[in-house]
Amino acid sequence: MHPRGFTLIELLIVIASLAAIAVPAYQVYVARSQVAEGLAVAGGVKTALAEFHADHGSWPTGHAALPLASPASISGRYVSATSVGSVGRITIAYATAASSARIRGHALVLVPQISDNSLHWTCERTMASLYRPALCR
Repeated sequence: MHPRGFTLIELLIVIASLAAIAVPAYQVYVARSQVAEGLAVAGGVKTALAEFHADHGSWPTGHAALPLASPASISGRYVSATSVGSVGRITIAYATAASSARIRGHALVLVPQISDNSLHWTCERTMASLYRPALCR
């Protein structure tokens, strides 16, 4: 008896099965990495908000109350704008052209919370939890 390997059809079936699992997982990974860019872009805004709260003891009424560039200027490859709303809410809007279809047109809203004299950030549910960063799930 001769040792026998796998046939080409068997190998193709295995490859197709692996691809059926890997492609959706990769698309989720891409969407998460694009959402993560929003947190990096918003880093300076978060710092400005923390300084404002430390100086004034309250949150700003909006973006104009902070020494920040225009919302459209606080952007990235996947982020179209980052703005500050009432009570210090940061809205990170994702671009419609460059971002993953899973997050396209969505926004991530970060909400500041003060507890034990330290600042923490939570998120409003504005996109599927699968794509939100760990601090927002």
